[in-house]
Amino acid sequence: KSLPYNPANLEPVAIFGQLPNVLLVSPESGITSVNDLVKRAKSAPGKINYASNGNGTSLHLSAELLKNQAGIFVVHIPYRGSAFANTAVMAKEVDFMFDNLPPAMGHIKGGKLNALAVTSAQRNPALPNVPTMIESGFPGYEVNAWFGIAAPKGTPDVVIQKLQNSIEKIISRKEMVESLSRLGATAMFMNTESASKFIKADTDRWRKVVDY
Repeated sequence: KSLPYNPANLEPVAIFGQLPNVLLVSPESGITSVNDLVKRAKSAPGKINYASNGNGTSLHLSAELLKNQAGIFVVHIPYRGSAFANTAVMAKEVDFMFDNLPPAMGHIKGGKLNALAVTSAQRNPALPNVPTMIESGFPGYEVNAWFGIAAPKGTPDVVIQKLQNSIEKIISRKEMVESLSRLGATAMFMNTESASKFIKADTDRWRKVVDY
């Protein structure tokens, strides 16, 4: 509510990476698939709740997209960050959550959280045995958190170009690609033009979910 800048006054410089979210439940929940979760939610409308790291985040909207596609009524409980939300799921204060894959990986590998599905179109190499939401019965369900750099509109073209060249060089390094892959993220590169089109399409898609 008190954002100190207007996003419309920013110009994308580059998008350099993306990663999926992952649907998480407590190992003690008895839920072993997305279908199990949907069945439980349909059997008790309004009694199942989910955590997120705040309103309007990709974690919140991932759950809302599932809610819309599955036709279920579940209650959103926003936390101050995904670490607090993770703890709430582990403590069974809430029933499920979506989280960005990298911060959730340690809890998944440690057996503290169970991964039901990833939100990318293909399975993630870091979790090869975890199905996608599409495989779990939700055609077209694809969510990726993406990362980039923007500058104030009016920034000289020579500065934008220099930043783009540096970002593209760094993100194409083998060690960078491999490091991101181990975390469940994918290195990519979009320049200003491509990033602008991507952001517009992404905004339009999520506006439909928010307005649902």
